[in-house]
Amino acid sequence: MKGLIPVVIFVLAVWPLIAVGQQWTVDKDKSNFTFTIKNAGLKATGSFQKYSFNIHFDPNNLASSKIVGEVFTESIATGIALRDKHLKKEDYFDVAKFPVMKFVSYKILATGKTGDYELHGSLVIKNTSKDIVIPFHYLNNGNIGIYSGRFSLNRIDFGVGSKSWTMSDTAEINFKINAHKTSE
Repeated sequence: MKGLIPVVIFVLAVWPLIAVGQQWTVDKDKSNFTFTIKNAGLKATGSFQKYSFNIHFDPNNLASSKIVGEVFTESIATGIALRDKHLKKEDYFDVAKFPVMKFVSYKILATGKTGDYELHGSLVIKNTSKDIVIPFHYLNNGNIGIYSGRFSLNRIDFGVGSKSWTMSDTAEINFKINAHKTSE
């Protein structure tokens, strides 16, 4: 019984931290995760069809909010099968060795403009981790939350391809995540 008392005290102390905030489940049919990059002077676009997000977000309690996302590199789709096959190879995403790109937030800040936030976290691509800031807009529609944003990444920083005369180093990432509130 003596050993149980510290466990009960720990659970009672931690429970408010676990229970605070709102959990959201992504509606994949109404969400998208796309990218654009200049290649040979033209905009090349694509998307990742498979991803997973664990969204624990409450605009009234940002300290307890956290977002973790995984994007599965095998699901890259540019509309050109030959390009997709090339991007999956070792010199780009190396999907056999690195099947997941992962983002874990460590801080979410309000920017001062209603509905606008900054997501601070660590992005890992091909075993390279970089701290990044992702601006996003949050729209609450009752039990539906819409998270949307746009940010740029330097692909060279993550070893996705190499310097090129024809392809830009910078890719623009766009996302719109529709999610349903699953808990308070």
